[in-house]
Amino acid sequence: MTTAQGCKAAYLNASDRTLSIEALPLEEAVGPISFALRCHLDRYKSFEVAPFDERNVLCFGAGPLAGARLYGFHRLICAARSPLWNGFFISSMGGAALPLYHTGLDYVALEGRAEQYLIAALKGTADGTVESQFIEISERDLEDIFRGYKGERGVYALQQYTYDRFNELYRIGDKYLDFRIITVGPAALHTNFGGICSTVIRYGKFREGVDDWAGRGGMGSLMARAHRTVAIAYGGVYDGKTFTEDIKDIKVVSKIFEEEFQENYTDYVIRSGKKYRYDESVKSSGTFGVNMSVLGEWLLSFNWNSVNLSGDERRSLYALVKDHYLKQFNEEIVEPRSFTTCGEPCPLACKKIYREHKKDYEPYEALGPNSGIFDQRAAEKAVKEAEVMGFDAIEFGNLSSWILDCMHKGLLKKEDIGLDDGVAFDPLTFTIEDSHRNAAAIMKLAELVAYRKGIGSILAHGVRIAAKELDARFANRVADVGETFSETTLYLAYGETGCISPAQYWVPGEFIPIPIQGKYLTNYTINSLPPRELGRSCAERAIKELYSEEIGICRFHRCWSERSVQTLLRRGRGVALNLDNHCKRLLQKIIEYDRKANQYPVFWETKKTKKVIRAYIAEVSRKLPAECEPHLNRWVAKFNDDPEGAAREYWEETRAGYEEVING
Repeated sequence: MTTAQGCKAAYLNASDRTLSIEALPLEEAVGPISFALRCHLDRYKSFEVAPFDERNVLCFGAGPLAGARLYGFHRLICAARSPLWNGFFISSMGGAALPLYHTGLDYVALEGRAEQYLIAALKGTADGTVESQFIEISERDLEDIFRGYKGERGVYALQQYTYDRFNELYRIGDKYLDFRIITVGPAALHTNFGGICSTVIRYGKFREGVDDWAGRGGMGSLMARAHRTVAIAYGGVYDGKTFTEDIKDIKVVSKIFEEEFQENYTDYVIRSGKKYRYDESVKSSGTFGVNMSVLGEWLLSFNWNSVNLSGDERRSLYALVKDHYLKQFNEEIVEPRSFTTCGEPCPLACKKIYREHKKDYEPYEALGPNSGIFDQRAAEKAVKEAEVMGFDAIEFGNLSSWILDCMHKGLLKKEDIGLDDGVAFDPLTFTIEDSHRNAAAIMKLAELVAYRKGIGSILAHGVRIAAKELDARFANRVADVGETFSETTLYLAYGETGCISPAQYWVPGEFIPIPIQGKYLTNYTINSLPPRELGRSCAERAIKELYSEEIGICRFHRCWSERSVQTLLRRGRGVALNLDNHCKRLLQKIIEYDRKANQYPVFWETKKTKKVIRAYIAEVSRKLPAECEPHLNRWVAKFNDDPEGAAREYWEETRAGYEEVING
């Protein structure tokens, strides 16, 4: 047995290009969320300033078990005040914490603001010291790189440029260390929903298609606009972390699982994560393959308008997915087993790759069926262009589906987007070939928004603000059509201007008033719970989901890690922690932060959002025996009698249930 170490935090100052390091006791910063809240509530008090102020530090880090031989425990967790949501937010990417571990750092806080645009590189040595290097480039040079560099554009061009400037730092003799580069694209400079991208680098080369994103919440926009920092490379040779039991040794890890859980470790992981590896029951795999196989008529399409269709009509649309979109995925990826990992050793191999395209459910749903695209070739073009521009593909997909819907309704014209052809957005007359028309429109839209050109200068603010501005600008069209831009869109509102698009699931848990929406800190199952009970279950699920964020675990491993992580902390780091209590306290601190920043849940602002909830309740009531779920009939009647009043009551009930758990 040895004594576990504390943790090490670095403060990377973009203003004066320095790196200062602070040692912290583990109990003061158990994980990256604890560290980020420590920074934002106490050290910088970022709730006092606007989201793009330099005091809104971008924090990122690894969990306390990084460095161990544990599958999925090297997720890089980013946290800060979101410039889109306007409250405290969390965004993360797989595998990217393993090279951070080798710097010798647990956490990094990006502070200050560079005069030009900054690119930084951090390298850890065997003795635990960290070397830092910096370069600055002008906005003009940065834009030139985005336009094209060595055959790449946007986020991938900047990634290549950063690699060329710093790759020798990570070479020892003729061998390269594994390192990562986190990078933004043009969307981060001009919008509030730019993401952060990182591609796996192995043996000195980028692995084509194997990139991951901290997309949700606009952390790339924060990085670029608050701190004028556009790329950070990091890696090293440090491997000096000690554990109370040597869980760097897979034999020790296996022994712990046999003693504590009577399970073979690797078998347990594979069995628990079959959805992400391969699910025999549906003959598919990964979030895309399994979700597209099982959602059926619950699958969203055409800017959520599918929820207003009959069951037969939705099943007809799903046939386009099952017989073509999903079939392409299975034939091109699942059958040849084109699977890989996010960069850390893992038996789930959840990354499903076709050429240079990584296929996950939400991007290929938001920029797939929900944007009127049911063909892989068309979706690849739309998703790749969104990624090249550096967008959160989910947020941009929600915006795109809205804009295509507005064009279909006549609120916008093809000339407003600069298109020669229109779009095809009628679900009842749609054909597979129409996918390519819609993809072409989305690709054009991506450039307009990323560079704030034309109508893109309005859309760059996000859908909540943009909808209101478009209502005013095109008031005559609104009058002619008889429907507003605001009525056509869908989002979750937070405070006076904050918003985020929901995750791509037709479930009420993605719409209830909670401090972090648009992710999975909620109950996002299809269920028939009464609203207060739903609110309670969402709070209980949020606490469990924070296990993954605080400990830096890929949530694809949650089925086994939630059961075992407290034991691993105790035996690996000597920390006896009640994670339920700890994570509930983290949620309380997030709410405290948001209140200090004058951020709070806002009742559903758009008719579309209320219709989604009403349609969900009606659909569930039809699929369950009335005598088993009598409350459903009551809610159906409430919505029929008074849609607005019922929506308000439902929203308030879910909020009350959530608060009962979090404040209890």
